[in-house]
Amino acid sequence: QGQADVALTDRDNTERVRVHLVSPEFFSDLGVGTVLGRVLVPEDERAEVTPAVLSYPFWRQRFHSDPAIVGRNIILNGFPFVVVGVLPENFNGLNVETSPDVRVPLTADRRLAPVFEQMFARLRPGMTLERARADAEPLLQSAYRDLLVRQSSDQAENARKWRFRLEPIAKGVSVLREQFRNGLAALMVGVGLLLVMACANVAGLL
Repeated sequence: QGQADVALTDRDNTERVRVHLVSPEFFSDLGVGTVLGRVLVPEDERAEVTPAVLSYPFWRQRFHSDPAIVGRNIILNGFPFVVVGVLPENFNGLNVETSPDVRVPLTADRRLAPVFEQMFARLRPGMTLERARADAEPLLQSAYRDLLVRQSSDQAENARKWRFRLEPIAKGVSVLREQFRNGLAALMVGVGLLLVMACANVAGLL
């Protein structure tokens, strides 16, 4: 999946929205349906007008929960898209920190120019995460190194600084979780000690 912040033009209004570009199997692999319309399917990559699926909060706030939104055209980054569905209220995708407004097929990348992309996959039956890491991580590292070398021979050294690691997504993908986990843990310990001291003081007064 990729991500892009683009301009949404609807009638006389223009606003900035966050769009996720997803592969055809994204919704089926996650077992996600819709409250209105349908999810994206492989055939959408070849559609004359590119389909789009709205998040529930965006549909409620921007389109006032209009049940007739399915089949309506919107303009993203100057290109027409047709709304084909609205996702469930509690579905946010894989990323913890971001909440995309619209999802479109990955083939719309040339129109929307995503700023970064992520890959996710399902383990086949009997495959453990440790074994998948041992098999896939060297391949990813090698492919990335070859890509940098093709772009510039000077990039070969940079390739050695990067390490790829497969991570489970059961709790979502979070860039900030690792960055702030230790600090938050220390803060909670401090709050706990302060509470113990307050209880001890109250007990002494009683």
